[in-house]
Amino acid sequence: TVGCNYVANAYQGIYVNGNCPAMLMQGNLIDKNKYGLYYGSSITVSNQFLTGNEFRNQASNYSSTAAFKVTGPAFYTLIPGSIHLNYQFTPPSQTPGNFFVPVTQGTNFQCLIQQSFDYCGVTHQEPREKDGLDDKIANREIEPEFFEDETYYQLDQYLFSKLKENSAMRDTDTTMQSYFLQMQNNVIADFSDVKDQADEMLSIDQVATVTLEQNNSAIDALQLNVESIQNQFQNDNLTNQEVEQLTNNIITSEQSIQTLRSLNNDIVEQLKSGRLLSAAQISQINGSIGTTELIASNDKAINEICLATISIGEFNFSQAQGSTILSIAQQCPISGGEAVYRARSLYKLIDPTMIYDDINTCLQEGIIYRKAHPNSNNVIYAFVIPNPALNFAELQYSIIAENADVVFYNTIGQKIDRINLNCKMNVLSLNLDQFENGVYFFQIIADGKPGINGKLIVQK
Repeated sequence: TVGCNYVANAYQGIYVNGNCPAMLMQGNLIDKNKYGLYYGSSITVSNQFLTGNEFRNQASNYSSTAAFKVTGPAFYTLIPGSIHLNYQFTPPSQTPGNFFVPVTQGTNFQCLIQQSFDYCGVTHQEPREKDGLDDKIANREIEPEFFEDETYYQLDQYLFSKLKENSAMRDTDTTMQSYFLQMQNNVIADFSDVKDQADEMLSIDQVATVTLEQNNSAIDALQLNVESIQNQFQNDNLTNQEVEQLTNNIITSEQSIQTLRSLNNDIVEQLKSGRLLSAAQISQINGSIGTTELIASNDKAINEICLATISIGEFNFSQAQGSTILSIAQQCPISGGEAVYRARSLYKLIDPTMIYDDINTCLQEGIIYRKAHPNSNNVIYAFVIPNPALNFAELQYSIIAENADVVFYNTIGQKIDRINLNCKMNVLSLNLDQFENGVYFFQIIADGKPGINGKLIVQK
């Protein structure tokens, strides 16, 4: 399943290739990419009917290319459901044309799966514009219950990136303009530049990619030609001259295949060399950033490891790198920041079975969680991390009950969502796409009785 992803500013937003007849693409937001959805040369997929994928704008620097492309004989078409009127349920352009089958059923990410519930609980997501939370961050009006410095570090990351991509917002508002200028001397701006350069480095050179695609198509055609010639040898009536001619044709085709493969290898090696040089230069910048706080040191350490491995196509880690990744992954995410989750993603490549006990880890750092409601003794604890949260968060809980739900409310008491909890589990992943920026409250209902109340701050 490829689900609930937001992809933007990439050469290939979502790339799929190979025999994938059971693959499902559900609830993805596909924004500004050259090829927002790219099917490779040997793709096989099933029909994707009303699975709630939203296509947005085409990348401005790719004016004549397709937001969707299939390079090989895909055996099934995509049938997307219609979504919010401001956006499209088919790509802004397609190669080949008419590969997507338009339908009129369903609105706002409706998905005919999971007993008619929306796949990601997503309706519509507006572009990031200024809201009340931004002023509170800039003016330091938020009062976190704990870890004030760490909380503001993550809030500053959010607001700085928002201002960086929205020049109108910072140019027309004196508060935002002053804040943005002030942040230029902060490590957050330095790490933001490192991230931008690393993302740019990962964008494969489009000319080289086109050449690789053309060469691969030519190789496929030559291989089919060789197979066709080989079948002709089954004709017992061939003359010696015809046999010689067919043999020469096979030799010529195989030589051409070998030449194209060698050319592809050279192109790939050149790309690797370019990435190695770029990664080394970015690594120097990252290494020069002065950090004293744990949360910033974690960012620096994970950046360094990614630049030395993933960014250059290396997915194995040295013993020292593995130890650093694990030490960050085992930290409390509230004090360790976003790098903790990045470290956990990396450590999955080392040990995919690793489990992290955030409850006890964070409690050891002095975080006191809310006590249970006096009318309910079967809810031991429930809290959301990270908090404030961006697009995703985790509800961690311990419940002794047969049935339980978590209900989310906005500040005026309107119910936003109700989610059933598995009482045998301790973690629920939350997709916050349907939550606007602001404060929300949640309550655990266990066996029909109200339990713990909690608060969630969403800032995107």
